[in-house]
Amino acid sequence: MRNLKMRGLAEFAGATTLLLAPCLALSQADTSRSVEVLEEIVVTAQKREQNLQDVGIALTAISGRELTRLGFTDTTDIVQQVPSLQFQSTSTFSTLNIRGVSQTEFTDQNELPVAVVVDGVYISSPGAVQTQLFDLERVEVLRGPQGTLFGRNSTGGLVHYVTRKPTSSLSGGASLTYGSYDQIKLDGAIGGPLSGDKVLGRIAVAANYYDGYLDNLLGPDVLAARNYSARGQLQFLPSDDLTILVKVQASINDNERNGGYVWNPAAPGPDGLGVDIGPNDNPFGTCDGCDLLGYRNPSSDPYEQSFDTPGFFDRKAYESSVTIDWDTSLGTLTSVTDYYTQAKDYLEDTDASPNPLFLYTTNHDLDQFSQELRLSSSSESLFWVAGLYYLNIKSDFYQSLAFNFGPGVDFFGYDDRTDETSSWAAFGQIEYPLAERWKLITGLRWTEDTKKLNALTVPAFGDGTPIIINSGTIGGAAKQTFSNWQGKLQLEWRPKDDYLLYAGISRGTKAGGFQGSLNPDPAFLVFDEEKLTNFETGFKLTFAGGTTRLNGSVFYYDYEDYQAFTFNQTTLAARVQNKPAKVKGAELEFFSQPVRPLEIGLGLSLLDARAKDIVLPSGLVTDRDMPQAPSSSINGLIRYSVPVRNGSLSLQFDFKYNASSYFTVNNAPVEKEDAYWLSNARIAYEPEGGRWGASVFVKNIADAYYRVYALDVSGLGFSNDRPGQPRWFGVNFSYNLAAE
Repeated sequence: MRNLKMRGLAEFAGATTLLLAPCLALSQADTSRSVEVLEEIVVTAQKREQNLQDVGIALTAISGRELTRLGFTDTTDIVQQVPSLQFQSTSTFSTLNIRGVSQTEFTDQNELPVAVVVDGVYISSPGAVQTQLFDLERVEVLRGPQGTLFGRNSTGGLVHYVTRKPTSSLSGGASLTYGSYDQIKLDGAIGGPLSGDKVLGRIAVAANYYDGYLDNLLGPDVLAARNYSARGQLQFLPSDDLTILVKVQASINDNERNGGYVWNPAAPGPDGLGVDIGPNDNPFGTCDGCDLLGYRNPSSDPYEQSFDTPGFFDRKAYESSVTIDWDTSLGTLTSVTDYYTQAKDYLEDTDASPNPLFLYTTNHDLDQFSQELRLSSSSESLFWVAGLYYLNIKSDFYQSLAFNFGPGVDFFGYDDRTDETSSWAAFGQIEYPLAERWKLITGLRWTEDTKKLNALTVPAFGDGTPIIINSGTIGGAAKQTFSNWQGKLQLEWRPKDDYLLYAGISRGTKAGGFQGSLNPDPAFLVFDEEKLTNFETGFKLTFAGGTTRLNGSVFYYDYEDYQAFTFNQTTLAARVQNKPAKVKGAELEFFSQPVRPLEIGLGLSLLDARAKDIVLPSGLVTDRDMPQAPSSSINGLIRYSVPVRNGSLSLQFDFKYNASSYFTVNNAPVEKEDAYWLSNARIAYEPEGGRWGASVFVKNIADAYYRVYALDVSGLGFSNDRPGQPRWFGVNFSYNLAAE
């Protein structure tokens, strides 16, 4: 695998040279062309429409048109062009990570410290984070604690997906992609007036299908997609001061063959942490390079595996919401009412071998209701918003572990639990001008979360006696209440119209909860809330005649009671423990269009994120790197357009570099992901008017091998490694009813 990565770096360097050479030559030949002032990016990060450059938040926004041009098809694809944003994913859950802040506990009942929001609605389940991108207006990624403006508070940041809304004239279009592994992706939308100018509507659908890119030598290939989504919206405009938006949507993953990993033999090494098994160092005494039961993969290609159980992933998610905006004499009153339900079934071959060593299953039913009410007012001298928020989550979760160590040596255990969260909050923020070019921003929030647990567990290595965990068996420990405040204090200064400088302090919190692995001992079962204080200063500059943007920030996190997830590969005990942590870093984003045909974008993230007092399986207490917090990451984009036959031909190259990092806070050697590059290219043609378009693309040009998930299970002879997608070719055709 390491040789594959080195080869990938060499191929990347060659591909970069070949792709950039014609673009640079073209830019030098056409510098006489007129410059292009950058298009204004409108965001709603502060609950009103603003230019991106007027918002004193470390914020990246990607428009729907840019998402299409970059070929992003999945909600997690955005990590390719957002500084400090990472993700990890199995089929059953996904975790977003901003500036090293994440939750890597792999069950579904606990919320994440990075909030995912769709059209102002918070989505609580980690099992719902990864789905299709389609018919979007934009994506906004806010870095740092959030809570004085949005319904649900978060310590790490917030990712907001904003869908396209109904329009007053006919609009829409369709797109068809055919790619590697027989991929067929189809999406389309149509909208417009239904009853004069009083009722507008829009319907959008999407489907993504491809065969598994992990070749199973013993049966069906795995890591495949069968995903279907639909969204319908009705907008009622009964008067000039009242808007009512009704939305329903559904997403279905239909028996996807996704429950598999790359087989990687491993054994406990120093401090009980997993290391790769190499020649002549197999402690299990079977054979060199084998797992616990003596299996050795006959192929050296990581994308060729042998599964006795291919596994599956089924998920059905449905949502309905009503958003009301009413302009009153006091300000705009907004109500967002939402109901979300999800049912998920999952089976994986955890040991990724022909041996029936370890099977893991989950079933999860989720019902979520939320209600947000807020009142806001904006004028030249003052902006304020005040709101109330209520959230109720009911989670029925079942997981089972089945072990087979040979004839007559079988073990089976399971957890069957119901978790319920009731949360209410009051929040507000005021922006007040102190002088002509100075502004003070202050915000405050109070949140109270009550969590209840009712569970039954049968430990895999016990005597088979069920253990009941509820208020009748462990008393008040089965009901936990967490109350705390969040806040923001920030000063902004505009030395000139196109320059914004800001500095401030913000505090975020995330409630505690119950462990994913059940234990009736309250001291083990419950973990406490986490609190993060962010000291940050930044700038947003627009210069060179409006052709260039440069945004940056420097920050320091004082992290109290960080919810660190640890996994003991010897005892298979998973646990969230509260530990102190410190994070410091810097970010830069640069975008320029120096001449009309040329666009250049660059992003840089530098991080030093350390968790303190982590207890390793050996008992050693030490400091460790926080998960998925590479010391540096770089993203970039270059696009050049030339006129061709009454249209435009664009050449595009984008990339992402991550320095090495770990997937869990234990920092086991088998969980270390070496530094890697991912690069993509696209050639697109669009005739004048933009009614249709065609493109060819390649993703992961160098065919670099990288992982999106890893877990040390070396006590059973292996580690869980889920690979990212290999090199991927495709063609795309699109048609628009009208330019949108």
